Amino acid sequence: MSKSSNMAVSAIHRRGFSSRRALYGYAWTLPAVLCVIFFIFYPVFESARLSMTDQSLLAMETKYVGLETYKDMLTSEEFQVAFKNSVIWLIFGTLGVFVCGFLIGFFLHLDFIGSRLLTALVLLPWVIPDFVAATAWKWLTVGEFGIVSFYLEKIGFPEPSLLASSTYVLPTLILLVIWRITPLMSILVRASLESVPPEYYEAAEVDGATAWQRFIYITIPTIRYPLVIGTLLTSLFVLREFAVVWVTTQGGPVNYSEILPTFIYRQGFMYFETGPAAASSMIYFFFILTFALLYLFSFRKVWKELL
Repeated sequence: MSKSSNMAVSAIHRRGFSSRRALYGYAWTLPAVLCVIFFIFYPVFESARLSMTDQSLLAMETKYVGLETYKDMLTSEEFQVAFKNSVIWLIFGTLGVFVCGFLIGFFLHLDFIGSRLLTALVLLPWVIPDFVAATAWKWLTVGEFGIVSFYLEKIGFPEPSLLASSTYVLPTLILLVIWRITPLMSILVRASLESVPPEYYEAAEVDGATAWQRFIYITIPTIRYPLVIGTLLTSLFVLREFAVVWVTTQGGPVNYSEILPTFIYRQGFMYFETGPAAASSMIYFFFILTFALLYLFSFRKVWKELL
């Protein structure tokens, strides 16, 4: 057999081996793909289908109504209140987590005596389950027995029962969410600060840069991408919070703490209006998808720079 024939046979064998390896890899990833299709794509498709109907578990007939359900939801006063509260929840929750997480992470980065123990204690709110944390805050702020309400009443606060107040219920729940998610941001900030090469600071100090100038021109630019990714990730965690509101107030009093997740749950599992609930969930899905895509885009940009 000639040399060219041997090379051709070798190439065929290599292609066959590569194909078998590719099929072997696809076989291993197939269960994960099926899980994604079954648990993500199918529910989204089914919700989109239901959102085009007026389906109710209390009615015998289901009619296709197209976008009429979306119109009814968008013009509903209850939905508008829940959407407005969700926007406030997102903005102030994310901003509060960013500010508190950055300050705590910077403080822990100073590496003083006991900083490791304090880091472990800071993580406790993140480790505690949502239900437990929400129940604890509920009992702390309950009107007659809560220790927070007791001291607020002692100092003459106008509405010591925070969760029963239309003015203070949403800010109180936002504080709870900030307390829950801040540990994630603080650990991310600390890890990012520790990744900054100390040579940068030494060179800047030799050039006469002040501590503030080193912070503005070295620290912030170096950790800007982790901060952006952490902020977007925080916004996703804030948006997915459901137990915090449902365990404490269930959207009350009089919808003043109603957010879209509790509104959707009430429509679907208390009023059994599956069509309107599906329409609301699709609106909320695209609301969350916006931040998820921003997160993936930022993460992809970071990986490109690292590679």
